[in-house]
Amino acid sequence: MDPAALTGILKALIPVVLVVIATVVAEWVGIRLSTRRRALGRGLAFRHQTIMILIAAAGLLGVLLTLPISDVKRGHLFTLTGIAITAIITLSSTTLAGNAMAGLMLRAVRNFGTGDYISVGEVHGRVTEFGLIHTEIQTQSSDLVTLPNLLLVRNPVTVIRESGTFIHATVSLGYDVHHDLVEALLVQAATSIGLEDVFVRILELGDHSVTYRVMGRLTDLTSYLGARTALHRAVLDALHGAGVEIVSPAFQNQRRIAANRTFIPTIEAIPAQEEGAMASPDQVLFEKARAAGEIEALTNRLTALSQGAERLKEEIKKAPPEDHERLESKLQARLDAIDKLQAVITSRRKRMEE
Repeated sequence: MDPAALTGILKALIPVVLVVIATVVAEWVGIRLSTRRRALGRGLAFRHQTIMILIAAAGLLGVLLTLPISDVKRGHLFTLTGIAITAIITLSSTTLAGNAMAGLMLRAVRNFGTGDYISVGEVHGRVTEFGLIHTEIQTQSSDLVTLPNLLLVRNPVTVIRESGTFIHATVSLGYDVHHDLVEALLVQAATSIGLEDVFVRILELGDHSVTYRVMGRLTDLTSYLGARTALHRAVLDALHGAGVEIVSPAFQNQRRIAANRTFIPTIEAIPAQEEGAMASPDQVLFEKARAAGEIEALTNRLTALSQGAERLKEEIKKAPPEDHERLESKLQARLDAIDKLQAVITSRRKRMEE
């Protein structure tokens, strides 16, 4: 090949090489930032993944525009690229692109986010990360489960609202216990643990027993699992304290017992526990999800402070000289608060990664 022609081809390829290098560098920087900020708040993981895809798409577009070919061939390449993208979208039901599209849909719906309690099929827990491709959930066993976003789109997702949820306890009692007494005791039990809007339902009149369900609104979701346990414990204490046996007439026992024997635990036989000795299960099982929710709240606060600082800077530029000292003092206080908050967020993210 003629050296002059070869030199011309290499010069024509320089823009293409520069576009490829810029795309690779941008992707590398994005990966580094995501590695350093593993504990991303609500929407940040999604935003990062979306930006990475947009960078790759922009790089591909730049390569097509800078290729040293005729406009006709470039048009053919754009057509082939469009067909390929269309084919990927068409066949995306079980592919990476399908999960990405599902992530976009979930982002548009915004029915849950980091720190929320959700249930999908047999998976129950709190969201620790909500990304473009997958969603990570910390289950009631404190395990981390990664669900593809396509699964969340295809199946019903139950989300516990921040305003609270109703928890319940179900118990079956014999017909020899009047329902008014049972309802009063169940309401007393639910109220004693701080539930609101308490009511009792009679679910079934069985052959040998009546099934009751007490329900109450729990507004403090930080103790969701603990509250369910506390409700069952309170129901036991209330019924046993009133002398009501939680044994239906269908109860069978092969041992000979006295006619006056009642099946209520002896309180004296229960060892005393120190107050606070039993840790809240929510604090232990959902540690990462709780930390992710706290980091999200702190991140939102940091964003608000940063926006306020930018407004103060603009205000200082427009303010008369006599107001500069006051505004600069206010700005410095805002910047100090931002530094402290950044340090807290960094510390909590490190603890979360450990």
